[in-house]
Amino acid sequence: MSKITKRTIENVKNGVNILDLAQEYFSLKRKGNCYQIESENGQFDSVMIYPETNSFYRWSRAEGGDVIKFVTELEIEGIKDFRDAVIFLQKRVDPNFLETPKKAVKEKRVLSKKERVKLLEEKLIRDINNKNAIAYLIKERGINKDVVYEGIKRENILQVKTENGTPGVAFIGRDDYNLLACVTIRGINNNSNFKGELKGCDYSVGWRWHPTDADGKRYLDPEMPVVCFESYIDMMSYMSLKEEFGERFNDGCTYIATGSATKYKAVLEFAKENPNINNYEIAFDNDDAGNRFSQKLIEQLKEMGNDATRIVSEEKDWNDDLKKFKGITSKSIAQRRKEAKSKSKENICKKEYSKNIKRDSIVVER
Repeated sequence: MSKITKRTIENVKNGVNILDLAQEYFSLKRKGNCYQIESENGQFDSVMIYPETNSFYRWSRAEGGDVIKFVTELEIEGIKDFRDAVIFLQKRVDPNFLETPKKAVKEKRVLSKKERVKLLEEKLIRDINNKNAIAYLIKERGINKDVVYEGIKRENILQVKTENGTPGVAFIGRDDYNLLACVTIRGINNNSNFKGELKGCDYSVGWRWHPTDADGKRYLDPEMPVVCFESYIDMMSYMSLKEEFGERFNDGCTYIATGSATKYKAVLEFAKENPNINNYEIAFDNDDAGNRFSQKLIEQLKEMGNDATRIVSEEKDWNDDLKKFKGITSKSIAQRRKEAKSKSKENICKKEYSKNIKRDSIVVER
């Protein structure tokens, strides 16, 4: 196990913007010069982000600190250990960062495809059906139903059980042999903020979506652009917006989701594998991290002889654009149901009141 140096720790503290990190994993509400985390179950509602000092404070526990403490306190990507947090954050500062192992420690062996698939399959706990996942994606996220069902058909979307046993939706990335490459899971229960990726993911593949022909066969067209996103949900949101504006989501381009702005290696690997395709559109999040790593990716793609441009969502990301377009608020399904029931009861009361008034009027007339 390699030693974490003081220099690495300082690089992380000064090089990772805590606001960018928080925006990637949570919904935030601005309050003056700081930001409050908004979570459906209220678990992190007392957490305040202070951009000026690149710090946070969790008022319910009277604890706070720097960006490293932020990762372990909120267990981002399931990280609880200081050392793991530093390594996770250092990879955001330098995507090519590799731990330097001690001489006495053997280098970590790269998993073979067979081992990777076996490991991911073992950790992928399938649920009995996709009902909750479908409802979450369509109603909560505003994803076009045809996009959702096509993802399920391709076995890229699956309802699973999270580590704590609650329902979740898994977005599955597959390589060109249709073997499991990456799996990211998001909790869909009202009381769940679970979000993470399974151990064993091959981020050089990421999540790829190829167009299909009239017979349903996938293909690559050198004339079509490759549109690149951070998350699978943003990728589906972009497809859904295409449908809203009269374009078929499955036509016109290839899509890649990387997992985050720092994991753009998936795009570079795709470019190496497909030298005949040279048109790339980078649709990472419209925030500091998204803009910064988009520029790095564009520069590297151009060095490889490709055309690469930046396309930007109006809101922070493409799902925010889609939800705004469709008028979907950040309220959970449970909240909306509660409000609907309350409104229903109010309407019933009004009808009863109206009946009483009419009945009283009739009595008076008699």
